[in-house]
Amino acid sequence: MKFETTAIHGIRTTDTEVNTWGSTINMASTFQLKEFGVTQEFEYSRVSNPTRKDFETLIAKLESGKYGFGFSSGMAASTSLFTIFEAGDHFVFGLDIYGGTFRIMKDIFSKFGLEASFVDTTDLENIRKAIKPNTKGIFIETPSNPLLDVTDIRGTVAIAKEYGLLTIVDNTF
Repeated sequence: MKFETTAIHGIRTTDTEVNTWGSTINMASTFQLKEFGVTQEFEYSRVSNPTRKDFETLIAKLESGKYGFGFSSGMAASTSLFTIFEAGDHFVFGLDIYGGTFRIMKDIFSKFGLEASFVDTTDLENIRKAIKPNTKGIFIETPSNPLLDVTDIRGTVAIAKEYGLLTIVDNTF
């Protein structure tokens, strides 16, 4: 199936206990327990929800990935991502990134020992120069917010692969 067809038609769910035909919006906050004390896939929407599961499955499929993750906001995604790292880990950030991302790295995650260097990523050489032995990833936003600077994603990925780093891309626009 072509990308466009997959994007339009989404995921067809065959679980008749949750959906009768395809993906639906499920707004329940809690789900009926089939047996007390036995874990089931859908119990409480903040943990798991059929709508979010379908979205995550579709995102993974569209991106040719194994998993997809859905969050209520970009800041929720960024916060979740950075909690997997450890004190002393370093990241290269674009200089012009969303203010919330800048503040959470400078004011919050720095308290937990995460290090950040902020550079003009429109010049890929700046990224390369900012990499340290403890660097774990490169975080870019392109086009950036608010100045709309454009960073070469393919070039950033090539540098990240060269050093065994993650590439993290925020795409506000």
